Amino acid sequence: DVALKALSPAVDVEPDFLQRALEQASASYPSSLTDETVGIVMQRAPLTALPLAHCSHITDTTLHYAAAFLPHLAAADLRLSSVSSQGLGSFARACPNLTSLDVSGCHGVTDFAVTRISLLCKGLASLRLANCTRLSDDAADAISLNM
Repeated sequence: DVALKALSPAVDVEPDFLQRALEQASASYPSSLTDETVGIVMQRAPLTALPLAHCSHITDTTLHYAAAFLPHLAAADLRLSSVSSQGLGSFARACPNLTSLDVSGCHGVTDFAVTRISLLCKGLASLRLANCTRLSDDAADAISLNM
């Protein structure tokens, strides 16, 4: 986290390096990644994937950064993060090119978010919702009608 935060705009870093660094940080030290750190990386590199599984300090703030800086985002792994239904709805509107989204274990996910995602992310091939305890049959209906 500290190393990723230290990246200033004056330092020339390849986007592929930042993608790999984020992947390694989230795999090795998921609880150390914060919205601030991920936001810095997003501003510096046109990421196509957000590998943030098990990053419990990741919130809607990261989704707002992604909406602002990553219009071509294709995949987001947000398992067990602290994102909400409201944040996911805005995220879906700003990132319609998503092909894969995993929000398993995110307890803030509701039918509202799943409906928004199903309406706005038409190219979504994989949507994982395991252990999202606030979902009802309405979420399944939205998926079957819209995707």
